[in-house]
Amino acid sequence: TTAGPTSGEERPGDRPHPRVAFAGEPGAFAEEAVLRFFAQPEPLALGSFRAVFEAVRDGDAEAGVVPVESSLLGTIRENVDLLYAFDLPIAGEVSVPVRLALLALPGERIDTIERVYSIAAALAQADEFLRSRPWAVETTYNTAGAAKQVAQRGERGAAAVASARVAAIYGLEVIADDIQTGSDNRTRFAVVVRRGDEAT
Repeated sequence: TTAGPTSGEERPGDRPHPRVAFAGEPGAFAEEAVLRFFAQPEPLALGSFRAVFEAVRDGDAEAGVVPVESSLLGTIRENVDLLYAFDLPIAGEVSVPVRLALLALPGERIDTIERVYSIAAALAQADEFLRSRPWAVETTYNTAGAAKQVAQRGERGAAAVASARVAAIYGLEVIADDIQTGSDNRTRFAVVVRRGDEAT
């Protein structure tokens, strides 16, 4: 584990408008981690965890934020492996509360929903709620991406499991809130930077 900056040192989060990569779409929990750690970031949404590491390594982003542990599901193995593979310095970490909601197009109700989309981890975190109805559950690559998909398709009878704040971004409505299992569900994110950028 890399120690945090000492007094008088500057980390990427202290610089104005650092470009910070995360995997997913605007509204994802990873973007929330970016906004919690950095004062005035320029979030950069990418399509995969590996793409985040590549962007930092190649200088396309000053930093990247990736989830490494869920309080409910444990270690996120893919990112632990990528941390070893890319060997980028860890500049810090941030813990984000995971509060999930069921989002759908305006006018939908619980009893009109037939299909639910989200990332596998979020579906697992909301499993108790989802099993209360005979919904078809399908995985996508990201929570916010699931909401974006429902909105862009104008898909009736469909809902996404994501953060409630995603609803306003994609013109959806919250039809059920706090659907996660447990009251202290959190995800821990690591903040990675280019080698040599740990402190300047």
